[in-house]
Amino acid sequence: MIPLSLTLRGMYSYRSDQTIDFTKLTESQLFCIFGPVGSGKSTILEAITYVIYSK
Repeated sequence: MIPLSLTLRGMYSYRSDQTIDFTKLTESQLFCIFGPVGSGKSTILEAITYVIYSK
């Protein structure tokens, strides 16, 4: 599965709508999520996990 986009709202540090467009990142087939402590890196991974495994 290749994610195309992810929109977050009201999840931890993402209070307003934030959309990540993965189509720009998949051309290289590898990307990294990095940033300072508390910037929401883990939240992005938690949101992807929630979408895949939630019922």
